[in-house]
Amino acid sequence: MDDFKFYYFLVGALVFGVSALMVILEFGLSLNKTQKDNINYHINAWSSERFYFINFAWGVVGGHLFLGSKSPIIPENTVSVIVVAVISLIMIIHGVCFLKEKRISLSTRIFLLLTGFIAGHMLWSMNDYVL
Repeated sequence: MDDFKFYYFLVGALVFGVSALMVILEFGLSLNKTQKDNINYHINAWSSERFYFINFAWGVVGGHLFLGSKSPIIPENTVSVIVVAVISLIMIIHGVCFLKEKRISLSTRIFLLLTGFIAGHMLWSMNDYVL
């Protein structure tokens, strides 16, 4: 199997695995009697507190998949992925170490989503690939 087919299979398996995990967790959480105990509630709670990088990450994925650029800022794909990962890691460290009980406002969450969307569009572009 050549490299492209292997990575194509790997990405498909990863997406399927994460989707299956989300469905399993949603089903498992629906079995208990706790109000508002589902995946959506937990992701919303995490993204509005210490794990605010989730908003940025969703924006990056959206910009990467749906709004790619023919001429990204960083033409080397590996470097652009590392830059996006480092930005996300900085957000994770900041959120975990320095934000203890602070909620992120809705406007900040929207700003992070749009910033991630621009980063996904300009740094980690999907349109740069030739199939």
